[in-house]
Amino acid sequence: MPTLSLTSTNAAVSPGENIQFRCTTPKPRCNANAEFQLFRNGLSVSSQTHVSIVTFNHNVDVSHQASYSCQYSYQNNIKSPLSNTVKITV
Repeated sequence: MPTLSLTSTNAAVSPGENIQFRCTTPKPRCNANAEFQLFRNGLSVSSQTHVSIVTFNHNVDVSHQASYSCQYSYQNNIKSPLSNTVKITV
């Protein structure tokens, strides 16, 4: 299961502020690229490809107040479970 964290320590942010989510795999697979997806209230809002860690940057407004999670998959399309949830208050 991946781990989702905020790079800032404060989950309460102001409109216009930039936040960064970091999604990390528990153990990367022999340098194989994984597709990471960031979810907001269960809907995919961003994706990136990397080996073990990705950072999603978002400039927030009130509509970004939600619960976030992440997931990764490899080329064989096997998906990880969803990560822990991080709640953002704007």
